[in-house]
Amino acid sequence: MENKRTIIKIAIYLTVLLLVAVGSSPFRPVPYLWLGGAGGTVGNGNTKIDSLKTVIQTAGRDTKKVKALSDLAWELMYSNPDTATILCEQVLELLGSDNLQGKGDDDNSLPGYPSLHAAVFHTLGAVNYIQSNYPQALEYYFKALKIKEQLLGQAKRSGNPDEIGKYKKDMANSYNNIGAVYWNQSSYPQALEYYFKSLKIRKELGDKKGIAGSYNNIGIIYWNQSSYPQALKYYFKSLKIEKQLGNKQGMADSYNNIGVIYENQSSYPQALEYYFESIKIKRELNDTLNTYFANTYNNIGLIYANQSSYPQALGYYFKALKIYKELGDKKGVAMSYTNIGSLYTVLYTRGDSPDTLGYGVNLKGAVGWIAQNPALLLDTALHYQQQALLINKELSDEYQMTFSLSGIGSIYFLKKDYPTVIQYYQQAVLLADDIGALQQGSEAHSGLAECYEQTGSYKLALEHYKQYTTLKDTVFNEEKSKEIGKLEARHEMEMAEMKRKQEEEEQARILEEQTQRRHLLQYSGIFIFIIAIFAILLFSGQLNIPVRVAKSGVFFTFLLVYEFVLVLIDPYIEQWITEFSGQAGGEPAYNLIVNIALAGLFLPLHNFAVSKLEQRLFKTRKRKLEKIK
Repeated sequence: MENKRTIIKIAIYLTVLLLVAVGSSPFRPVPYLWLGGAGGTVGNGNTKIDSLKTVIQTAGRDTKKVKALSDLAWELMYSNPDTATILCEQVLELLGSDNLQGKGDDDNSLPGYPSLHAAVFHTLGAVNYIQSNYPQALEYYFKALKIKEQLLGQAKRSGNPDEIGKYKKDMANSYNNIGAVYWNQSSYPQALEYYFKSLKIRKELGDKKGIAGSYNNIGIIYWNQSSYPQALKYYFKSLKIEKQLGNKQGMADSYNNIGVIYENQSSYPQALEYYFESIKIKRELNDTLNTYFANTYNNIGLIYANQSSYPQALGYYFKALKIYKELGDKKGVAMSYTNIGSLYTVLYTRGDSPDTLGYGVNLKGAVGWIAQNPALLLDTALHYQQQALLINKELSDEYQMTFSLSGIGSIYFLKKDYPTVIQYYQQAVLLADDIGALQQGSEAHSGLAECYEQTGSYKLALEHYKQYTTLKDTVFNEEKSKEIGKLEARHEMEMAEMKRKQEEEEQARILEEQTQRRHLLQYSGIFIFIIAIFAILLFSGQLNIPVRVAKSGVFFTFLLVYEFVLVLIDPYIEQWITEFSGQAGGEPAYNLIVNIALAGLFLPLHNFAVSKLEQRLFKTRKRKLEKIK
């Protein structure tokens, strides 16, 4: 029994140390989100927001106001998600009312303003995604997807290629965002399934920007599964397309993601090379005041922390924090606080002297005193983690709250305040279970197991260790890896089948063009032949052609014209008869009626032509006889 306890204690303690060292892990690649092809961008600043507010105030109870409310919700979803939710609820209330004006502004004929409903459901999905309300986000994303499927069906029935392309693209965006939610829930097979669905449509549409985004997101799945070669394969595919498009912004993001993989492989020089390449491009674009640039600073800080270069690490952490604050990006500020707090915690666990830092909070003139009171490192770490928790609560970001709660729990663990440790880890477990964040839940159970081990509650320690291993296996087990492998294999087969169909369609198109050219030449030859016969008949008097021969020529010519016209209009006749009778292939009786009617039109023309020909021949011969006399 004692040996079993020792094994559990060692395993869990190593996990707790890893949790303390990594912190909230905000350095991971972030999946691209799309709303109407927007690629996850966040508005155009106060000018656009003020303009939308003006429209809302001046517009009547019409679709113009609905669209302005929906757009304003999208603009505010990061900075003020609660207000964004209220605006979306107002949109749904207006769409459900009976006296909403301007139905013609909704670009489809389905009842209930489906395209406007789809847009607001998609925005609500994004807002709930940001707030880590993943089940709710999925509910709204699937509502939006269902409407888009109906709109696509309508577009296919109408045969409008522009609308078909538009709604297919919208569906690809929905598939992508659903995959992102499953990714946050550590449901990697489901995430990969929807990413591949999105990728398939984007390949059909030739949407290179979307394809690059899908490759990036698929790479994240493999990164989460520690399948680094596969992750690199997709990241480099994404980078290749971004280079072809000349999209430097996308290139910078790809360089950053590739750097993350090399960092996870402990290939720090290569990781730094790609991170600095990302920063170089951002500076060339004068695009340094944004979240992605700050994220790259965070990543560089992590590498220096792993190399025990703590002054450089804190330097980059604080650079990132400064950008987040300038942007008013509370989510980024919270992540930076978590990282800085985690680094101070690591310093305490390593027993390093704080006089090597050069960065921190309230350290002015107090380095020597801190060296004599190393517990202050934990107090500083706790200060940052608590600040992060406050912001995450304000943002209702339950996902990041799990990191903050576990980070605070790990600090109290080092302080040996076990009742407080249990309190924070239990909150982390409840939140993780509620939002389906399996990996964060496993780490919180690990912290609880070690805490109960320290307090002698071995039964509870074993129970939480089992839950830790169960959740960890759920995220990383072999069966899930096999399922992911099967998904990729199925996707490759689908792509091969799609390529085969495209090649067959291309060959059929070429064959059709060749057939049409051949038919055109044949029709042209027949037409020229008919014109030649008419010319001969026209001058039959000068050529001294017998009347009987001339009449036979007229009959043959009209017969040829009749058959020629039948050949030309036969496909249209077949289509009309099929639509009229409701049976493919038409009806023989209907074909006979149409042919008789056409012959009836030609008969008077034939008689008229014969009559005119006889008159012409008679006059010509009469003139010849008069000349002879």
